[in-house]
Amino acid sequence: MKLSFFGLTFVLFLLGTWDSQFVYAQTSNYFTVPAQAEVLKLPWRERIYRFQEFQKGKITYTKGFELDYEFQLNYNVYFERMDFIDSSGDTLCITNTDQIKTIQIGNATFFHENTSGYYEVLVHLPVSLAFRNQFVLEEIEFANGMKSRGTPTDRRGAITDYGRSYRKVFSYFLIDQNNELHPASRTSILNLFPAYATDIKGYLLEHRVGFDSRGDLMELIHYCNQLIEDTYEAPQTLNGAVTLRLPAGKRFPPRKVTDSLYRFSEFQDAKVIWTDHSSSFHLEKMNYNTFTGKMDVINVNGDTVKFTRWHETEIVNLDGIVFFQDLEKGYMEILLHGDLAVAVRNNFTIVTDKTMLQGLGLMDQATASELSNRTPVTTFDRLYRLEKTYFFIYRNEPYEASKFSILKLMKKDRDAVIEYLNNNNISLNNEQQLKQLTTYCNRLLTK
Repeated sequence: MKLSFFGLTFVLFLLGTWDSQFVYAQTSNYFTVPAQAEVLKLPWRERIYRFQEFQKGKITYTKGFELDYEFQLNYNVYFERMDFIDSSGDTLCITNTDQIKTIQIGNATFFHENTSGYYEVLVHLPVSLAFRNQFVLEEIEFANGMKSRGTPTDRRGAITDYGRSYRKVFSYFLIDQNNELHPASRTSILNLFPAYATDIKGYLLEHRVGFDSRGDLMELIHYCNQLIEDTYEAPQTLNGAVTLRLPAGKRFPPRKVTDSLYRFSEFQDAKVIWTDHSSSFHLEKMNYNTFTGKMDVINVNGDTVKFTRWHETEIVNLDGIVFFQDLEKGYMEILLHGDLAVAVRNNFTIVTDKTMLQGLGLMDQATASELSNRTPVTTFDRLYRLEKTYFFIYRNEPYEASKFSILKLMKKDRDAVIEYLNNNNISLNNEQQLKQLTTYCNRLLTK
């Protein structure tokens, strides 16, 4: 479910033209607005934005809804608001922001906090690192030449009878798993990772961390998050099914968990039959990843990476175990060969049983929309379950195993197959019985 576009209200502001009568003292991150001047008519007006150009972006709401519309967005640093360009080419700002959770602009993610505004995320969950880019009023100058330090009552965009000087500053924050903000400091780090205080204190002793240094903070938060990741649970059996809990902010499970999700304990030599019917031994060893449903390889540098030629692949033989690939249905491991083959697809799928999720305390996943649950990265933990789906393969076409599909494939021997199914009480979800049925059907096909 997605919120409609009319759920937002907008305020229009006009972009003026450059006025040559003003001369401005401006160096690096310092900006001046003379008396009676309009900010949107100043030579540096384009620098009020985070990006040089508006970029495609999407809005996600606190309930997990996402607008099915890509805006041309840009963050307005001076006004501390999110602007966009509408279909008429006008620049508008989003004003109904209380339900906004995050905004994606290009590759950048902005976390929204109701009372204080937007924070650009540098490092994602479990604990996120974000920064805030602001114009801070440093000084005001009156017509008589008197100067005064800036006041917190600065009205952005208003024309005043005094000049204003701003400094553009960066401040860093930590966002915990409850979406609460904390200033980036030693105290905050230790409070957010109490179970690892000794390890973190050791890190801080060995590294001179500047809490106003982006690089230092990114290295520190990566280190701290890794301490959490090392405690992630391996796949578990729940109600007879293998389940995996994917942590918030993660696209894939941690490395040590991923190693247990491969079809084979070791990467195997691979022979590939390509879609043009040629075949070759693949130079890189390969393994089937049940979480992604894809083949991974070990490259020449010893790194585990995706098999990039998957779209050219029809069959992969991994040390005698054969996988057939359909571009829509994915890789299927062949269990029984023949004119009619039977295969299984083993892959993790997101759990949608709301009762089960609520019972496990996964309330965010239980209440989020299907689309939100299937996005690559979410701000909440998600539960996956290993599913086995069986297929018949006939003339290089896969058909999900069912009574309907087998009778369709065995149309000429339909009555004999029905009699066999009834007499043997065949379950099409039982691997051994599927093999027996397939063997029987192959005998009929060879008559």
